Amino acid sequence: MEFALLATLIERSVEMFVAPLFAQFNWPKIWQMYVALALGLLLAFGAKLNVAAVIFPTLALPEAIAYTITGVLIGGGASLLHEFLPASK
Repeated sequence: MEFALLATLIERSVEMFVAPLFAQFNWPKIWQMYVALALGLLLAFGAKLNVAAVIFPTLALPEAIAYTITGVLIGGGASLLHEFLPASK
């Protein structure tokens, strides 16, 4: 699924590019989570991604809320996304 691929892409990008910077400057690792969240939100709003339509197909959500849910799930990484998405058949 596309959303899992994007979540993995953001997760690995933060691990490869952001984590070394945090280690070099001795910044708290907890802030890496916020960087991933910001990237997820930026991607969701920029590409108008709506994972809420997959999770809640009968629920009509405003676009801003749907994109925010998508951004949080994508920014949370692949494991968080797999907890919410229905299993593929």
